[in-house]
Amino acid sequence: MFTSRRVEALRPRIEAITEELLDGMATRGRDGKPIDLIETFAFTTGRSTPRLRGSPPSPYESVT
Repeated sequence: MFTSRRVEALRPRIEAITEELLDGMATRGRDGKPIDLIETFAFTTGRSTPRLRGSPPSPYESVT
């Protein structure tokens, strides 16, 4: 199920999700208030795991 080939094929999507989340953190961090890294990246698993299983994209895919 989680073969190295499948995970490697998802690398671009996971990197895109990560970049999107980091960009959002940079925008929110401009006010100088702390940002919760764990809270922000908790969505990464929910956005990539369905694709690893071969399921349709998560309904939360566009939530950031």
